Amino acid sequence: MLGSSMQMSSPNPLIATNDGTKTTVLSPVGDYTRFGDAGTTAHSLDSEDDLMVTGELEVKGVSFFDSNVFIGDGANTFSTRGLTINQGAADDAIISLKSSDVGHAMTGAAEADTYAYLQKLAGASGGLTITGISEVNQALVLYGFVTTAVTTKATNALAPIKISAYETDGGTGVQALAGLDSNILVIQNAATTRFIFDIEGSAHADVEWVAFDKYDDIALIQDVESYLLSLESEKGTYHRHMLEDIGIIGKDSWHVENAKPRAMVNMTKLSMLHHGALLQVGERLTRLEDNNKLLREQIVATGLLPAV
Repeated sequence: MLGSSMQMSSPNPLIATNDGTKTTVLSPVGDYTRFGDAGTTAHSLDSEDDLMVTGELEVKGVSFFDSNVFIGDGANTFSTRGLTINQGAADDAIISLKSSDVGHAMTGAAEADTYAYLQKLAGASGGLTITGISEVNQALVLYGFVTTAVTTKATNALAPIKISAYETDGGTGVQALAGLDSNILVIQNAATTRFIFDIEGSAHADVEWVAFDKYDDIALIQDVESYLLSLESEKGTYHRHMLEDIGIIGKDSWHVENAKPRAMVNMTKLSMLHHGALLQVGERLTRLEDNNKLLREQIVATGLLPAV
């Protein structure tokens, strides 16, 4: 009934009113409303506008939250409006993302319909792991969308995707890594580290050393430059495939973009090739020096040159 009201008889009555657009249920001033009887407030509910549900709550529809949402917690001074989850002493996934379309077989890591989850890295010390699970060949992708690209090449340069490392400043704050040779980023195959980037700007790779003993390293270097600067030709195709076979450029990666040839160059093997070329140049110089010394000795023996 429009404008109706109802008051339950008790020393502290529950009041229900309706103004034609909404029904309002109020506990007495200073009391909160509880549905169920399995417990009392653990978060200091003390207003007629506060509601507690002691059993399971099912919502079939849209839910709106206009302030903080807490799960397992009741305060977060670093969050004005957001979601705070406290999983207590649990060390498993704190957030799991699922889909009925997914059905992977890696159920030792997560349930079959889970395609991603967030989890504490270490039980006592914290940290975060972000895990993506896929039935095919991509499981975790990071995108950065910007309106303005950055071309700066300096120590303050930015980019759509940025990874920053910090350490404690000894107090309550953080600072840039300060230790000599401190690692900023590592890339691993499972638990085996293969690449390291440190604060000095050095890059380290755990690689199998390759020597190109069957080739003239200097000629190979010339081939790399020549056939990455030349458009496709029959001769270029032969030499390019040879560079692919020895691993200098990625197989089938050669292509033309903006009228210029490009390829995925294996910088590690290219560095090994440069190293081998330097050794070959050194060997040739040594042979030349030895030959020159021998020749000079022969000429000195004829008296045409003075002995030194």
